[in-house]
Amino acid sequence: MDIGGVRVIPVGPDLSWSDGLLRALARIEENYVFLFLDDLLLTAPVDTAAVETVFEWFVASQGNYIRLNGFPPPDAALTDAVGTVAPHTIYRTGTVLSIWRRETLAELLLPGESAWDFETDGSVRSEAYEGFYSTRRNHFPVMNAVIKGKWQRAALRKTKSLCPGFEVGSRPILSRREQAGLWLRIRGNRLLYRVPAAWRKPIREFVRGHA
Repeated sequence: MDIGGVRVIPVGPDLSWSDGLLRALARIEENYVFLFLDDLLLTAPVDTAAVETVFEWFVASQGNYIRLNGFPPPDAALTDAVGTVAPHTIYRTGTVLSIWRRETLAELLLPGESAWDFETDGSVRSEAYEGFYSTRRNHFPVMNAVIKGKWQRAALRKTKSLCPGFEVGSRPILSRREQAGLWLRIRGNRLLYRVPAAWRKPIREFVRGHA
């Protein structure tokens, strides 16, 4: 169905993130799809011309995947704007702000997985594929508003400043302790990308095993 010029694709019962996405992809004829998760909110205008330039390069390169948020960073630079994502690096199949070849995405999806499962386990499955890229800067100014069903405190303040009169409703807000724990995890992930790509997965698994 179309709503205000936007085509909405019903996917039926909410079995899992991957099940719904697989159903949607089966009804899309375009060769490429753009993933944008609904807990991300734009905070400023997007440079459409810059995004179109990246997309044209990606199609010409016959790529399978490119993320447009600049983090995690690419493992090796190809141009001033784009770099490669190595086969054995973590979060290779990141769902945030990414363009996919539709057929490749469908092949890598596994029914029953959440988006978080896909970013970890799907990364392993993607090692058989080449043509994975990332931009070297952020093309979409966004904030991650909701984490595990709760508002981030800074994101909520930003939303209220951008949308006067905004009401939170029934959605809970992260406690200060939860927010601090999230900040530590984010900092840990950023530090992880300061080490060579081959070391990241073993370090992550070691930390998880001792958490």
